[in-house]
Amino acid sequence: FGKRGLINQSAALQELNTQYEDFQKFVKQLKSNKILKTLLENPDARQQYQAALRAMVKELEDAE
Repeated sequence: FGKRGLINQSAALQELNTQYEDFQKFVKQLKSNKILKTLLENPDARQQYQAALRAMVKELEDAE
């Protein structure tokens, strides 16, 4: 039993693994996207961006 084998046997672990991979992709984008870095340095823009992300997450959760 390896990590991948355990994940493949559990729907809950598969979902968590997918979320983890998505977050890792997002972190990678944050580190390499200069426009996004600049946006996040501005407190007001960062707050608006966070609100937009929360709204998107809520919309996705409501769609499930």
